[in-house]
Amino acid sequence: MGIEIVLGASSQAVLGDGRATGVSLQDGLRIEGDLILISAGIRSNVQLAREAGIKIGRGVVVDEHLRTSAEGIYAAGDVAEFRGRVYGIIPAALEQAKDAVSISRLIRRRTDVSRYAERLLDEDFDWKELP
Repeated sequence: MGIEIVLGASSQAVLGDGRATGVSLQDGLRIEGDLILISAGIRSNVQLAREAGIKIGRGVVVDEHLRTSAEGIYAAGDVAEFRGRVYGIIPAALEQAKDAVSISRLIRRRTDVSRYAERLLDEDFDWKELP
Protein backbone atom coordinates (compact mmCIF):
# COMPACT_ATOMS: atom_id res chain seq x y z
CA MET A 1 0.00 0.00 0.00
CA GLY A 2 1.36 3.40 -0.93
CA ILE A 3 0.39 7.01 -1.30
CA GLU A 4 0.93 8.96 -4.49
CA ILE A 5 0.66 12.74 -4.37
CA VAL A 6 0.31 14.58 -7.67
CA LEU A 7 0.62 18.37 -7.54
CA GLY A 8 -0.33 20.87 -10.22
CA ALA A 9 -2.39 18.34 -12.15
CA SER A 10 -5.84 18.79 -13.63
CA SER A 11 -8.27 15.92 -13.24
CA GLN A 12 -10.32 14.83 -16.20
CA ALA A 13 -12.51 12.06 -14.77
CA VAL A 14 -13.05 9.89 -11.74
CA LEU A 15 -12.88 6.26 -12.84
CA GLY A 16 -15.17 3.50 -11.62
CA ASP A 17 -18.76 2.41 -11.75
CA GLY A 18 -20.61 3.13 -8.52
CA ARG A 19 -17.40 3.61 -6.57
CA ALA A 20 -14.11 5.30 -7.34
CA THR A 21 -11.32 3.06 -8.62
CA GLY A 22 -8.99 5.81 -9.78
CA VAL A 23 -8.69 9.05 -11.66
CA SER A 24 -7.55 10.08 -15.12
CA LEU A 25 -5.69 13.35 -15.52
CA GLN A 26 -5.80 15.75 -18.45
CA ASP A 27 -2.22 14.88 -19.38
CA GLY A 28 -3.31 11.23 -19.91
CA LEU A 29 -1.93 9.84 -16.65
CA ARG A 30 -4.23 7.32 -14.93
CA ILE A 31 -3.88 6.68 -11.21
CA GLU A 32 -5.62 3.75 -9.52
CA GLY A 33 -6.77 4.00 -5.93
CA ASP A 34 -9.47 3.37 -3.36
CA LEU A 35 -9.57 6.95 -2.11
CA ILE A 36 -9.35 10.13 -4.12
CA LEU A 37 -8.64 13.40 -2.33
CA ILE A 38 -8.83 16.59 -4.35
CA SER A 39 -7.74 19.87 -2.80
CA ALA A 40 -8.75 22.60 -5.20
CA GLY A 41 -9.16 25.74 -3.09
CA ILE A 42 -10.79 28.91 -4.36
CA ARG A 43 -9.72 31.89 -6.38
CA SER A 44 -11.64 35.12 -5.89
CA ASN A 45 -13.02 36.84 -8.99
CA VAL A 46 -11.65 40.35 -8.47
CA GLN A 47 -12.08 41.63 -12.02
CA LEU A 48 -14.88 44.09 -11.22
CA ALA A 49 -13.03 45.45 -8.19
CA ARG A 50 -9.82 45.81 -10.21
CA GLU A 51 -11.66 47.70 -12.96
CA ALA A 52 -13.21 49.96 -10.32
CA GLY A 53 -9.80 50.78 -8.88
CA ILE A 54 -10.50 49.03 -5.55
CA LYS A 55 -7.45 47.66 -3.72
CA ILE A 56 -7.03 43.93 -4.28
CA GLY A 57 -4.60 41.23 -3.23
CA ARG A 58 -5.66 37.60 -3.47
CA GLY A 59 -9.19 38.98 -2.97
CA VAL A 60 -10.83 42.36 -2.40
CA VAL A 61 -8.97 43.83 0.57
CA VAL A 62 -11.32 44.74 3.44
CA ASP A 63 -10.96 46.06 6.98
CA GLU A 64 -12.61 44.63 10.10
CA HIS A 65 -15.92 46.23 9.03
CA LEU A 66 -15.74 44.73 5.49
CA ARG A 67 -15.03 48.18 3.99
CA THR A 68 -12.98 48.25 0.81
CA SER A 69 -10.63 51.02 -0.30
CA ALA A 70 -13.57 52.68 -2.10
CA GLU A 71 -15.81 54.76 0.12
CA GLY A 72 -19.24 53.23 0.63
CA ILE A 73 -18.27 49.88 -0.96
CA TYR A 74 -18.14 46.69 1.11
CA ALA A 75 -17.09 43.14 0.21
CA ALA A 76 -18.00 39.85 1.89
CA GLY A 77 -17.77 36.13 1.34
CA ASP A 78 -15.29 34.30 -0.86
CA VAL A 79 -14.04 37.51 -2.47
CA ALA A 80 -13.16 39.34 0.78
CA GLU A 81 -9.50 39.34 1.88
CA PHE A 82 -8.92 40.28 5.50
CA ARG A 83 -5.42 40.59 6.98
CA GLY A 84 -3.93 38.82 3.98
CA ARG A 85 -6.33 35.85 4.04
CA VAL A 86 -9.24 34.87 1.84
CA TYR A 87 -11.22 32.49 4.01
CA GLY A 88 -13.48 31.00 1.35
CA ILE A 89 -15.68 29.17 3.80
CA ILE A 90 -19.45 29.36 4.08
CA PRO A 91 -19.71 30.02 7.86
CA ALA A 92 -17.50 33.10 7.56
CA ALA A 93 -19.49 34.34 4.56
CA LEU A 94 -22.78 33.90 6.43
CA GLU A 95 -21.45 35.84 9.42
CA GLN A 96 -20.22 38.58 7.10
CA ALA A 97 -23.63 38.73 5.44
CA LYS A 98 -25.40 39.11 8.81
CA ASP A 99 -23.01 41.92 9.74
CA ALA A 100 -23.52 43.66 6.39
CA VAL A 101 -27.32 43.47 6.67
CA SER A 102 -27.25 44.79 10.22
CA ILE A 103 -24.96 47.68 9.34
CA SER A 104 -27.05 48.58 6.29
CA ARG A 105 -30.19 48.60 8.47
CA LEU A 106 -28.51 50.98 10.88
CA ILE A 107 -27.27 53.26 8.09
CA ARG A 108 -30.66 53.27 6.35
CA ARG A 109 -32.26 54.41 9.62
CA ARG A 110 -29.46 56.94 10.08
CA THR A 111 -28.51 55.26 13.36
CA ASP A 112 -25.09 55.96 14.82
CA VAL A 113 -23.32 52.72 13.83
CA SER A 114 -20.53 53.34 16.34
CA ARG A 115 -23.02 52.70 19.17
CA TYR A 116 -23.30 49.08 17.97
CA ALA A 117 -19.89 48.44 16.38
CA GLU A 118 -18.24 46.54 19.25
CA ARG A 119 -21.37 44.58 20.11
CA LEU A 120 -21.92 43.46 16.47
CA LEU A 121 -18.74 41.42 16.77
CA ASP A 122 -19.89 39.72 19.98
CA GLU A 123 -21.14 36.15 19.37
CA ASP A 124 -23.91 36.67 21.94
CA PHE A 125 -25.23 39.85 20.28
CA ASP A 126 -29.01 39.76 19.90
CA TRP A 127 -29.75 40.92 16.33
CA LYS A 128 -33.34 41.77 17.33
CA GLU A 129 -31.89 44.55 19.47
CA LEU A 130 -31.16 46.66 16.38
CA PRO A 131 -33.60 49.45 15.58
